[in-house]
Amino acid sequence: VTPALGRLLTPVEDRVKSGEPYVVLSYDYWRRRFGGDPFAVNRAINLNGHPLTVVGVAQSGFHGLSLMSPADLFIPLMMKTIATPTWDDMSRRNSIWLNVFARLRPGIDPQAAQSSLAGAYRAALEHDLTETSRDAQFSAQYVRNQLSLADGAQGFAGMREFFSKPLYLLLAMVGTLLLIACANLANLFIARGQGRQKEIAIRLALGATRASLARLIMTESLLIAVASGALGLLVSGWIASLLVSLLPFNNITDAVRTTPDAPVFAFATMVSLMAALLAGVIPALRAAPPDLTPALKNESRTSSLGLHQTRFRKALICAQVALSFLLLA
Repeated sequence: VTPALGRLLTPVEDRVKSGEPYVVLSYDYWRRRFGGDPFAVNRAINLNGHPLTVVGVAQSGFHGLSLMSPADLFIPLMMKTIATPTWDDMSRRNSIWLNVFARLRPGIDPQAAQSSLAGAYRAALEHDLTETSRDAQFSAQYVRNQLSLADGAQGFAGMREFFSKPLYLLLAMVGTLLLIACANLANLFIARGQGRQKEIAIRLALGATRASLARLIMTESLLIAVASGALGLLVSGWIASLLVSLLPFNNITDAVRTTPDAPVFAFATMVSLMAALLAGVIPALRAAPPDLTPALKNESRTSSLGLHQTRFRKALICAQVALSFLLLA
C-alpha cells in the first residue's frame, strides 16, 4: 500500500500504548468527509473524544484487510483502546481477535517461511502452558497445533468457504435448467427436420453428403448457442449484482465483484459449445430420410415420424419433466 497523500504509519509509531495519536484516512473517506482536500494532512480529527493527527491518505482502492469490513481510518495498534474504549484485551494473551499479516522477504519461499516460524510457534505454545495448569492430555494435544501461512493477496474474509456450498447448489440448478433447455431444443430441431424432409432430400439428390447436412444442422445449433451465450454474458452482470445486493450482509457489494471477467467468459464459451453439441448432434444425425423417393414426392407430409424418432422425442420429453420435478423439489 502506498500513500495517496502524506505518509503511512511506521513501526516507530506503534510502541507506546495510547501514546501515538496518529491516523491515516482511507481514500474514500477522505473524499467523502474532507471533499478531497489536500490540506487534510496534519489536521486533527476527534475519535471518541481523543484528538488524532492525520498523517496521510491511503491509496485509492485499498479498504483494509477485511473485504467484509472496509475501514475508514487506520491507526497504530497501540491506539486500540482509543478506538474501542469499552474493550481492551491488549494484555490478555488468550484473547483471540487479531489477524496477522506479513510480507515475505524477496526470494523467500512460503514453505521455508512456515518452517522457520514453526519453532517459534511451538515455543509460544509451551509458554502458554507454563502460565496455566492443564492436564497432560490437553498439554500434549495443545503443543501439536500447527501454524499455517495462507495467501493474503485477497485479504481476510472467508467468503470462499462461506459461499462455496450455496454457489455449487446454484450452479447445479442452472446446469439442470440448461439440460432441460437442450432437451427442448433438440426436440424442436427433430420436429423442424421432419418439416424439411423434402429440402434435405433435394440436397441429397443434388449430391450433398450426409456429413454436409449434419454440419448444416450443427451450424444452426451453434449459432443459437453462441447467440444465447452472448446474451447470457450480457445480463449475467445485472442478475449477479441483484442477487448479491439481496444478501443480508453489510458491504457485500464492495466485497464481491459481479462483473464477468476472462475466466467467466471462457467458461460461458465452453458451456455454449457443449449446449450446441447436446442440442444439435442427435437431430443432425437423424436429419437425412432413409428413403428419398417418398420425400421427393412430398409424401412425407402425411407420413408420421419413424418409430425410433418418436421414441427418442418421448424420451426427451420424459427427461424434461423429470428434471423439472427435480428443480421444483
